[in-house]
Order: sequence, then C-alpha cells, then structure tokens
Amino acid sequence: MAKTPKSSKVSCGWICRSRILVFLLLVQVFLICCFFGLHGVLPHHNGCSTPKSTEGYMVQEQQLHREDFYVEVHCAEGYHGRAKALPCLHLSQPYKLTGCHKGIDIEHVHREKKEKTPIVTGPPGKYHLDLRLPEDILSQKSLKEQKAMFKQYGFNLKKSNEMGLVRPTRDLRNAQCQARQYPEVSALPKASVIIIFFNEALSTLLRNVMMVFNLTPEELLGEVLLVDDHSDLEELKLLPEHLERLKGIVPPEKVRLVHRDSHDGIVAARNLGAKEARFPVIVILDSHAEVTVGWLEPLLARIHEDRKRVVVPNIVAIDIHNLDFLGGNGAWPPVRGIFNWRLTFIGAAADMDSDLPEKDVDKKASVWRSPVMPGGLFAMDREYYWELGGYDPEIRYYGAEHVEMSFRIWMCGGTLEVNPCSNIGHIYREFDRFGVDRQLKSDIGKVLDRNDARVADVGTNTKNCSSNIET
Repeated sequence: MAKTPKSSKVSCGWICRSRILVFLLLVQVFLICCFFGLHGVLPHHNGCSTPKSTEGYMVQEQQLHREDFYVEVHCAEGYHGRAKALPCLHLSQPYKLTGCHKGIDIEHVHREKKEKTPIVTGPPGKYHLDLRLPEDILSQKSLKEQKAMFKQYGFNLKKSNEMGLVRPTRDLRNAQCQARQYPEVSALPKASVIIIFFNEALSTLLRNVMMVFNLTPEELLGEVLLVDDHSDLEELKLLPEHLERLKGIVPPEKVRLVHRDSHDGIVAARNLGAKEARFPVIVILDSHAEVTVGWLEPLLARIHEDRKRVVVPNIVAIDIHNLDFLGGNGAWPPVRGIFNWRLTFIGAAADMDSDLPEKDVDKKASVWRSPVMPGGLFAMDREYYWELGGYDPEIRYYGAEHVEMSFRIWMCGGTLEVNPCSNIGHIYREFDRFGVDRQLKSDIGKVLDRNDARVADVGTNTKNCSSNIET
C-alpha cells in the first residue's frame, strides 16, 4: 500500500524574506509619498508645477494641488489686465498664467481719472536746455523707419527727440505719501546722482539729467555724475557741448562726465561712479529713467535713520510708444523682489504683517522689505557701498549683479527695502541689447551663465562682506 506523501512545508530562506521586506518597504514609500503629496509637502507629485517663465506676473504660490489650487497673482509693473492663474490639466504640468499684457490699459486710464488723488502736473521746471541734433543724425534710418528704430533703441526715439528735454512735472505720489513729513533738508545727507550709460540716446539721457536738476532740492543734490561705459554712438559726441551749456545755468560743479577706457558692462561702470562720487549718499539711476516730484527725500530720510539701509524707489513704467507714465498714485499692493533658481528677478506679493516695518504710518506710505532689488535704481550710503566691497568686478556686461549685491546687503548686516513714496519712471526697452552692441566680442550666453555661477559661488559667501572679494 502506497504511503500518502506528507504535505511539504514551504521553506522561505533569506532570499525569500528579503524580497518580502523590499516589497513592504516599497509599499510604505508609496503610501508616504501619497500622504505628503496630498498635504502639500511634495506639491509636484499630485499637483501642478511652477511655469518656466513668469515674466509680466507677480506670483505667490500658496497651494499647487489641482483640487485645492491657490496661487495669488498680479500683473507686474509695465503690464496691465486682470491676472489669473489656472490649474494644470494633468499632474506635474505647469499651471497657466494669463491676463496680463504690455501697453496702455484703457480701463486703468479711466479708473485713474476717478482717483481721489489725481496725478498733479505742473509747469516745466527752473532749468531748460535745448536738444541740438544735426540733420545727418535726424535723417538716419533708425529715426525714419519705426522697425529699424525699435531694433536699435527699443522705444520711440523720434517721439523722445520731439518732446523736449524738460516735460511738465509729474507728482505720482498717493495721498498717504503726500501727507508724510520728512526731516528738514538741512538735516539730510547730500547725494551724488550717478547715471551710467552705454550708447544711450542723447534725448533720454539729457531728459534724465534735466528732471533731476528740476525736481531735486538744491540743498540735497550734491552732483549729477555721468559715467560713459565707452560708448560709440555717433550722437553722443554732442554730449560734451550740451553739458557745457548746462554748466552755464546750474550751480558750479554740479554736473560731471567721466569716461571708461573699455566696455564690459554696468558693474565696472557703477564701481567707477561710486569711486568718483563726492557726497555721502550715492543714487544709481539707469540712463533711460526719469524722476518725478518728491523722489529724493523719502530715500535720503531712510538712509539718514540707518546708514545700512539700501532703498529702492517705486519704479513706474514709461510707455515705449508715447513715453507717458503708466501708473501712479503709489505702488499697491506691495511687491517684493525674489528670484528663481536661474537667478532671474521676479515679483511676489509682500507679507502685510512682516514686510512692512513702519507701523506708525499708513501702510500705503510704508516701505517694505525686499529680498532682491531690481538692479538699476537704488540709493545707499557711499561708505557702506565700499564696506560691502562694491559690485563684484568679475561680473561682466549685464545680469545677476542685482542678486549678488542683494545677497551681500542681507548677509552683511544691511536691509533692502522699497519706498513707495519715491517714484521714478523707467523705459523698459524692447530690443536685443547685446545684438546691437558692436563692441561685444564674447559669446554672451556663456558670459551670462558665468555671471550666474559666480554669484552662486561668491555672492553667497559671508567672507565677502568686505572689499576682499575672492577673485
């Protein structure tokens, strides 16, 4: 009689047990990822990702899950419309930003007419200067044909040449800023206004200078210092003659022109300007900027209270077609400057509780702290500028210098803030700045990438809080 075989026991050795353990671990990891993804810790697993470009928008991300999506978004300075952030259709895809566009916002123009605080205009200022351009300059193709003009200059230069160097004054301050009181001008430090330029059109450059003279108290304006970054634009050969005529009508030694022997960007030019400056506060302006009523006192008052404050004005876009100011009546809601992993400057909504330090004034007239400055317009104590080491001289041409300076301001005991009561216009030119640079010999892409890498390496090192920047 055959024996019934005994039921065999399944033997699970170490290989079998290890496979089971790996399986259980994978299940656990999956559950953890799902849990954190649903609760926002891993937002890109079960939600939308950040768009590669946020140009034209000020974004503050709150929740990126499609089921509970919330992104606060506004149109950036120079853009208009009704900003919207739309959730992605599929997981991990970027959400969509829509609604903002460049140009004049007709609805905004109508709303401005109803504002309680109208933009006050006044007669042209005390000082006047005629723009004198010969026929060979005025007959150039870049002034006759709009396409050629915008390719070369990025804005309506023909309009700029026709409108004169002194326009009616503009008061872009809101009622809260107009009501603010500042120390007597005799108690505030004097400023050196430094204007860096490279191949800037003569009319925009001189209008910048003339509005500084007309809208700045004489007791506060130490000098206007023009720094030429080795320009080769033909019409700028006429600049010395215009400045000589200007010197005949403004107080003595109020305007100077210095030249660089080479052209490699705004960093070296700004360092030269700060070195040449003769007064306690330096104010850096882009060459295509334009100040408005009451622009300087708010900047100087903050620095007077604390010399380690670096103050940025409210930058108001100037339309590239008709050269009118786009906006006014203060900057609201407040926007901080931040940056992405490519070190690109972008805007984000400020925190009303932690970012507005002046608790004793109306919030619409209060400065707000900002991690990063836009770059082209700011005021700071001259000695503090050099205590930080100035700009890193290894940064070439353009790009990343504003982030590098912002890093060192915050890491080396200073603060960076935006003042809504100081309004300065700026032409955001739409052209390839490097494509029209005849002196550019390098591959600009590699230069800009090197600038970013330099900032990431050197700018984040607290050892560089003095002039001993590693090279």
